[in-house]
Amino acid sequence: MNLRNFCLMLLFQILFLPLASANNDLTVQMKTTPAASEISPIHNMPEGRLAHVTLTVVDKDGRVVPNSFIKVHIHAPKKHLISTDFPWVEDTHLIEYVGALPTGVMEFDYGFPIRGTYRFDLQAGRDVNALSDKVSTMLSISENKIVRKNLYILIAILFVIGLISGVVIGRGARAQKIAVGLSMILFLCLSLTTKMSSADGGDHHHMMMTTNNVPAIEETASGSQMVLNFKMNPGEGRVGMQNEMNFSVKDKNGRLIPNTTYELKLWHMEEDTPVFVGSFYSPDGALNFKYQFTDGAPHEVRLTARNTLGTIELKKSFEVQRMHPPFAIRFRTEILLLLIVLVGIVLGLKTQSYRPKTA
Repeated sequence: MNLRNFCLMLLFQILFLPLASANNDLTVQMKTTPAASEISPIHNMPEGRLAHVTLTVVDKDGRVVPNSFIKVHIHAPKKHLISTDFPWVEDTHLIEYVGALPTGVMEFDYGFPIRGTYRFDLQAGRDVNALSDKVSTMLSISENKIVRKNLYILIAILFVIGLISGVVIGRGARAQKIAVGLSMILFLCLSLTTKMSSADGGDHHHMMMTTNNVPAIEETASGSQMVLNFKMNPGEGRVGMQNEMNFSVKDKNGRLIPNTTYELKLWHMEEDTPVFVGSFYSPDGALNFKYQFTDGAPHEVRLTARNTLGTIELKKSFEVQRMHPPFAIRFRTEILLLLIVLVGIVLGLKTQSYRPKTA
């Protein structure tokens, strides 16, 4: 590096870095209700119960900063050894949003889809083009107690089956044939399930291709003074992939109406309950929101826009593709279950090896 370039770099740091640091002294505090220790995946919680998330932009003294901007990116937990109910969701992007906060606070209700540690990548600033450095906040959610209990019961049953089989095998030739026959039946049942999941895997590839080719859907609601427009791309949801939603409200002359607040509800039609509820403020009247639907079932967008000209609403329903567990995950799970049975068989055989031999 020559002397001229060094002097220019030094001058840049002296003039501009203090301004950037003054603008980026903001951080985002996160709070959930109930506490994280009491939150369970949405499909294992009481009907209609969502977790309430509050994100607050504060300065270095801990004071709330109104008229600030926030960037939120929620990332799903990483893959598990024993898969979750929705393995396609693991290690994917769930929600992305960049927007203005007149009060300095962003609140929404959300049904977390799976157990594990969620990563919230958060940035804030007084200018949307000069946000703070990304800070990751972790939120750990445990499996529902009843689901954990059922898993332990299943493991215990498989172990006992293996243990009894091992004892029977060790007692005689005739009993051994019976035990081996039962083990073969169990193995064939599991193999059949694996073959079915393999067939599903081919369908998944087809569904992924067709979803990517689904055109965007659009819905418009007209009022006496304004028009509300909703657009979602692609026009069909798929577990593991985000949908990009765009909202805008315009007057009769086609101009965006500034200072509009959008209230968004994403509704699970089969369970007749919301999976997301949030309120967003748009200074210019347009808004962008990315969201992943995590359950294959019909859903509906329920959107309300409020501004100085009044209130307007629209609804739009659409399908979210059902996705069975991938072949690799189901195969891994079945191998683990077989290993539990085999451990029981080995221990059962061990117990017979210590029996005194009869003359």
